[in-house]
Amino acid sequence: MVSNSFKPMQLRGTASFRRSSAALFLSVMLSSDNVLLLTLWNSMSLTRLMHTIRETVSEIAKRRQVPVLIIDEASLLRIEVFAQLHTLGQFEMDSKPVLPIILAGQNNLLDKLLYITSRPLASRVIGRSHLEGLKRKDMAGYLKHHLQIAGIKEQLFSEEAILAIHQGSGGLLRRANLLAKGALIAAAREKCTVVSAEHVRMASTEIF
Repeated sequence: MVSNSFKPMQLRGTASFRRSSAALFLSVMLSSDNVLLLTLWNSMSLTRLMHTIRETVSEIAKRRQVPVLIIDEASLLRIEVFAQLHTLGQFEMDSKPVLPIILAGQNNLLDKLLYITSRPLASRVIGRSHLEGLKRKDMAGYLKHHLQIAGIKEQLFSEEAILAIHQGSGGLLRRANLLAKGALIAAAREKCTVVSAEHVRMASTEIF
């Protein structure tokens, strides 16, 4: 089970750690990854979805690969789904469980696992990991990296703005992205070439 900041990168690494494994990504939020499973999740009933996953797991197992079900944004799942995941995790072949499940989400994922109906699944969790936010020194590099992706070589954020983004986001990338984007818009409105801490403050009042 993984919670917080760098989930996408961690999940991609987890999925590729063994050549003999095959990952089934299931995201509760729409994204560009794994469109098939996303479509199944949004259009099928829970019963039909579970049946489809079981069929897929069986096909993977026949290829002598180890299937791994990775559910991103699991903190958004309805409570009743966790009971279904428990039965899904008991999928066995040759008396051995063949479906490891990785749940990734925000901190309230832990709260949902404390519900009575979620306890059977929670009792099977063998490992937990909490991903911490970026440190102050890493935030500047993170912002610079994204600017370079956009084709911008200059550092558009002042040191004060970077500090404000780090403090306002707590080092969490999702919040940092929102603050940085909002601050860039605020700076553009004032026709400023460098984002200041005040621009970050203006962005925070609109976002949070």
